[in-house]
Amino acid sequence: MGVEAQRFAPPGVAGFLDKSSAGVRGKSRVLASIARALARSSRERADRHLIGRPQNLRSCEMPELLTIAQAQSILPLSRAWYAKARCHGTGPEYVKIGSRIFYPREALLRFAERHTVKPGEGDGQREAA
Repeated sequence: MGVEAQRFAPPGVAGFLDKSSAGVRGKSRVLASIARALARSSRERADRHLIGRPQNLRSCEMPELLTIAQAQSILPLSRAWYAKARCHGTGPEYVKIGSRIFYPREALLRFAERHTVKPGEGDGQREAA
C-alpha cells in the first residue's frame, strides 16, 4: 500500500492492505475488515460528539413556562402591567418564543420574594418625621 493510501486508511487497516499476495477470499476479508474499521471509527466519532449531552430530552430540567393568563394566578396583576413591566424592564424574567411570551414559574416566585415587605421594616420610601 502506498504512503498516500496509508494516510487515509483507518487505524488497524493499513497492515491488511500491505499483503499483495492475498487471493480473492483474502481480499474480501480485507474489505470486510475495512468496513468494520470504518464503522467502528464513525461510531467512535459519533460517541465523542455526544459526550456530555443528555441521552434524551426528558432528562433535561426545563423550567415550567406559564402564559400570561397562568402567570396571573401567581402574580394577580393586569395584562397591561405585564406588558409595561416587560417594556420598562422592571418585571419578572420572561421567555419570548416567536411572538409568544412565557414566564418561568421560578422567575415569578423570585420576583414576588424580592418585592415582599416585612412589617416593621418599612418599604424604604417613607422618611421618619
